[in-house]
Amino acid sequence: MSVPDIHSCIQLSAQNEDLKKKLLKVKCQRDTYWKELHTIRERLKQESLLKDYVTSRDEYVQTDPLKTWGTLKVTQKVVKKEGELDKCNRLLSMHSDMAKRYEKEVKLNIANIETINEQNVSTP
Repeated sequence: MSVPDIHSCIQLSAQNEDLKKKLLKVKCQRDTYWKELHTIRERLKQESLLKDYVTSRDEYVQTDPLKTWGTLKVTQKVVKKEGELDKCNRLLSMHSDMAKRYEKEVKLNIANIETINEQNVSTP
């Protein structure tokens, strides 16, 4: 097995540094997305509790509420929010998969650099 050029070693170490920076950036983005997802879930939970337990009326007359229009509008909003939640969950899972692949690649690059360094040290 031949010894690689010093230029390729420098290139690999520079690439490794770039990958470390990108990994840090991706982890920060992941954390912000998780926080955003958490706030969205809390807001949905609060809205559902308000919808279930709080009733409000504009008029001070005791009447039966109209169920056809009120429930129809609420269900359409909930469907849209569930679609957004599914989209967020799918994006977060894709993001975490990408981060795992990225970490594997960084580990592989580090292992390659270590073997190159060992070969450079062993040959006088």
